[in-house]
Amino acid sequence: MIKKNRIFYGWWILIARIFISFGWASTPFAVILKPLMDEFNTGRGEISILSSISLISGGICSYFVAKLLENRSSRKFMLWGSIIGSIGFFLSASVNSLWQLYVLFFIVGIGLNGIAGSVPIAILISKWFAKKRGLALGIAWSGFPLGSMVVMPIIGLIVEQSGWRASFLFAGAVTLVTSIPLLLWVVKDTPEEMGLLPDGNRVKEVKNTPTSKTAIETDNSTADKPRLITYLKSAPLWLISIGFCLLVMSEMAVIQHEVSFVTDMGISAVLAASAFGFTAGMSGFGRWGTGWLADKISPRYVIILLTGIEIIGIIILLQTRTMAMVWIFAVIWGVASGSFFSILPLIVRDIFPASAFNTVFGFVNGLFFLAMGLGTPLAGFIFDATGSYHWVFILVIIFYTLAIISTYLAYGIKPGRLRSIPKGDSDN
Repeated sequence: MIKKNRIFYGWWILIARIFISFGWASTPFAVILKPLMDEFNTGRGEISILSSISLISGGICSYFVAKLLENRSSRKFMLWGSIIGSIGFFLSASVNSLWQLYVLFFIVGIGLNGIAGSVPIAILISKWFAKKRGLALGIAWSGFPLGSMVVMPIIGLIVEQSGWRASFLFAGAVTLVTSIPLLLWVVKDTPEEMGLLPDGNRVKEVKNTPTSKTAIETDNSTADKPRLITYLKSAPLWLISIGFCLLVMSEMAVIQHEVSFVTDMGISAVLAASAFGFTAGMSGFGRWGTGWLADKISPRYVIILLTGIEIIGIIILLQTRTMAMVWIFAVIWGVASGSFFSILPLIVRDIFPASAFNTVFGFVNGLFFLAMGLGTPLAGFIFDATGSYHWVFILVIIFYTLAIISTYLAYGIKPGRLRSIPKGDSDN
């Protein structure tokens, strides 16, 4: 039960997760929005529904996945979800109508956003890490944006040279190549499979730490599992849900329309795709810092700080007229964006009992993905109605502000502690 290697195997799990995300980052929606508009002779709103269908189907699926995963393998769920998602990508390359893409994006969403999505990933990481869980979650969720930084310029070239259908074939191939080998031969469900304990500690060390029960026992225990109805009457549950739903709606409205916004200024699609990838890459690096910071101070204040930085980024975007300003936006907004993926599990663990994690996180995560699905088409339809993204960005600033208030109140009106204290260290 003692770690035998100098490097704890949990870190290899995180590296595998990053490369697995490279395949999922190949989803080419932001780059192919305009080509699909031309292909099917429709507006940005109708095409944006594709993103909604993928996210909403994943959100609905994720709640049931959370229930099923209580006694099952996260790794196997991620494996089958990746296979289903890649099949959806391959089939998308041969469609002849928009409704066929709707159906296939529903399948992609079930696979990548539901079966292989944030619920099994959060549960997997929670089994491997306790003391550095925030950092681990930040690293785990950095793969998608870092992958986007690499693959989005490639997708831009593929679309320019071979058309949007080829981009789906590329996405399906990358998803299979990066996911299946790593999930079969590298990723393990629990540290016990490797003769280890969470964080790679000795048994004696774990028993002497106040977080030992949270780290080892409660995550896998099925005794006294609370029902969801118990928490549906809880104000913090709904405040968390409202805050994070507004946050993700705003981020999806911005990121999925970034390429279109940039090309509207007369910039080439390849350069716009590169800017999209750079924005996502900054988000990836930012998530490492976000996770580290959440281990030091309360996740409540981390998410408020990052949302405030995102507001500054949108204010800059409202003034953007040149490519130089796009890069400034990408750095400021990008480094703070996407933090909700790694912070949400920490806030759920902060407020609710560990035994309720699967139940509460599965529910909030489902709403979370439903809201993600609304952000992109909302921005598309507002653009179709006004001919500009100006009012989209104004609405985003309002949503961000309400998200800050809601998340703050989820912990109560009082300021509360600034330092992040493991569950077992505090009675709060």
